[in-house]
Amino acid sequence: MRTSQWRRIGRRTQRRRERGRGRQQPPSAGLGCDLVDRRQEAVGYAVLLPGRCWAFRGAQGTLVLSLSHRVAVSHVTLDHLPRYSAPTGRIESAPRDFQVYGMVGENLEEAALLGNFTYDQEGEATQTFQIPESSRKAYRHVELRVLSNWGHMTYTCVYRFRVHGKMAAA
Repeated sequence: MRTSQWRRIGRRTQRRRERGRGRQQPPSAGLGCDLVDRRQEAVGYAVLLPGRCWAFRGAQGTLVLSLSHRVAVSHVTLDHLPRYSAPTGRIESAPRDFQVYGMVGENLEEAALLGNFTYDQEGEATQTFQIPESSRKAYRHVELRVLSNWGHMTYTCVYRFRVHGKMAAA
């Protein structure tokens, strides 16, 4: 191939990459973080930065994780921005009270309550909660139901939600 052909191929590849990056982003509504649609896929970020969260309107919201395998859930971890990293020094948008449910299938009516928890805004940014032994069955989906936040009237932010446990035998 001639050099000019390589340049043309390179430009096409670069345009495709740029198109991939230009996917439509959810509206921020001037809140400093993205408000996601009910059915939009939420992608976690490696570093906790202000506004890089899964945000939803109001104080209540639901996030369902589809796990790659059935897992006997032992713990869940909820992360929010550390208070010292928050632009205002307050983390009112952090979840406060929340519930965790396990589901074998995708039927929400068959969800089993795994526990009720409270995220402590005075505590560490990363908080892990233990699931009671009696609830440790294998689930394919785990649902986080945020019931309230720490006082923000417009939105709530979840920076990271993780599920811990043991993979069930096939």
